[in-house]
Amino acid sequence: MVLHRSTRLALPRSTTTHLATWLSRNAVLHAGFAARAKEAAPTIKEGLRFGLRQGVLTLEAGALIGSIGRARNPELRELLTSARLVGRWLAKIDQPSTIFAILGVEP
Repeated sequence: MVLHRSTRLALPRSTTTHLATWLSRNAVLHAGFAARAKEAAPTIKEGLRFGLRQGVLTLEAGALIGSIGRARNPELRELLTSARLVGRWLAKIDQPSTIFAILGVEP
């Protein structure tokens, strides 16, 4: 979600807005999400593998933990801030299947 600049810029400031509510308010972004996710999946998978191999990412109790320090690059800082928000947002939803259904994607 955060790699797509238009989506990232439209994210709410906090997780008090429910994901489904935000998606209904941003129908154009939601409409293209499944195609963007499918297209980005191979690159994201490779990035995850690279991060795990380099020790920048670790898996702890089923959670992906990043150990990136303070980002100096403004765009990277924006990406990390947005990723934190989306991570907290998705963690509020009990079942991954609910997230997939809300976003309109298949696992």
